[in-house]
Amino acid sequence: MLFVNPLPNYPAWKTIGKCMKAEAEKNGIRFSQAGPNGNNMDSKLMLDRLQQGISSKVDALVTFPASAEQFDPIFAQARSAGSYVATVEGGQTKNQNINAGTSFEQFGQLAAKTVAAKPGQQNVAFLTQGPTGPDATFVNAFKETAKQYSNIKIVDTRYDGGDVTKTTDMATALMTAHPELNHFVTNEGADTPGIIAAIKQKGQVGKVFLTTNSIYSGSVEGMKAGIVYSFLLQNMCEIGKAPVDALIKLSKGETVPSNIPTPIDFATASTVDSLTKSGDLQ
Repeated sequence: MLFVNPLPNYPAWKTIGKCMKAEAEKNGIRFSQAGPNGNNMDSKLMLDRLQQGISSKVDALVTFPASAEQFDPIFAQARSAGSYVATVEGGQTKNQNINAGTSFEQFGQLAAKTVAAKPGQQNVAFLTQGPTGPDATFVNAFKETAKQYSNIKIVDTRYDGGDVTKTTDMATALMTAHPELNHFVTNEGADTPGIIAAIKQKGQVGKVFLTTNSIYSGSVEGMKAGIVYSFLLQNMCEIGKAPVDALIKLSKGETVPSNIPTPIDFATASTVDSLTKSGDLQ
């Protein structure tokens, strides 16, 4: 099994890789992992590593598909070559055998519900990777759910291409273009520090808030500073284990669901301690 990890050094993805490795080896599966070394997702490198896996005739490939256009063709190629394909945190591609992890549709729905629970008018701007793939699923689910709530207005959506070095400038530009903006929403946890920095630099602490993904990248500190309103908690270890277990069943001829959702919840200042107490959600 080869896991092409989009961000092997990012804490959440590191946990996913660690638990995937442990689950594979527990079941006698030889496991390897590859991915970018830095903090930015590199789809070209990921595709190259998947291609190498196909050439090496691995039995199973696992990865995060940043976009269907890029990843679906290589998934089809892998399956034609006799490999199983699993995605984690996906949802847009169609040529994988199974997808496991957070449902980005559920993620967007729950984010909208959480933002709507904040008292007052919420003028929301999205900052995310791109207009396709899981990002689009998240944004569209948020927008559709937000129609139920009279206190949410969508003011803009911007894309950073997964490059965290752009986050602060883009967040600053959004606040300048939309003085009424008072709530950033992102599904990219790696964008958290840049958005927090932009809010501080603009002197908007206590006026502009952030709903984000992951306990990591300064979300807890940002919450204590009065900037992060809420952040997504996921069962990272289960995300790593679920595709391994599903692929094993497939290899034995058993039937498994094409989509395997794993537990999620949003933490706010009043709920973060109780939600993280067990250590399962992080």
